[in-house]
Amino acid sequence: MDLTRLGPEAGARCLVLGGCGGIGRAYVSGLLAASARVAVLDLPASIEAFPVPEGVEGVAVDATDEAALGSAIGRIGESWGGIDVFAFLTGMNVTRRPLAEMPMSDIRKVLEINLISAFTATQAALPYLKRSANASAVYVASGLHAFVEPGFSAYSASKGGLVSLMKVVAKEGAPHLRANAVAPGAVDTAFLTGGLGHGGQEGEPGAFLKQFGTEKAGQLLSSIPLGRIAEPDDVAGPMLFLSGPASRYLTGQVIYVNGGRFAP
Repeated sequence: MDLTRLGPEAGARCLVLGGCGGIGRAYVSGLLAASARVAVLDLPASIEAFPVPEGVEGVAVDATDEAALGSAIGRIGESWGGIDVFAFLTGMNVTRRPLAEMPMSDIRKVLEINLISAFTATQAALPYLKRSANASAVYVASGLHAFVEPGFSAYSASKGGLVSLMKVVAKEGAPHLRANAVAPGAVDTAFLTGGLGHGGQEGEPGAFLKQFGTEKAGQLLSSIPLGRIAEPDDVAGPMLFLSGPASRYLTGQVIYVNGGRFAP
């Protein structure tokens, strides 16, 4: 094993659900740098805003459409003869508000996109992951699944469910399929304004902090030992590690990417 290599082996067949967001684009770039074969599934609006790189297969699909998502994953899995890496990055949030004031429609939307679609996609990918000699599933959760904050009830619950799903996949898939998750804190992407495909907008670097004002932004940064919020590459790096053979003895684990703000 080449311990100097980050990411999957050259030629690895990597399916990325939600690959057009900020973290997704950084992760896909890393996969391409590792000479992997990549397919990206994302919303039509996301693919239109950020077309996939040359050599990457892009498939427009709504992750909440069970039939369409399953069909897209099955088509790619069959054409490749298997899947080596399955990465789940789909996610969104709604306006932050107390549980007592949160519309049930918002709760259902968050759970449908963040959690139910993970069940759908994982079920569809499993037959093809089983064809791989060394498969890996990587889920993007959130530190809010463990370090909850007021106003994030649906989001925290959905990410807690995602972590539990990952752990079950790790148990059921062993020893041929590994499953792990990364749990980021705040990352400077469009997700912080709702998600790229759900009205979030890509802004200038640091746009998220500017909305707080100088004093509150300073308070947030002072709570992070590393002194800044994450950039997409900060999350893509651990994802690439979990995607490749260097992490071959890790399964059922969560890597927290939050600059030291919270420690489990």
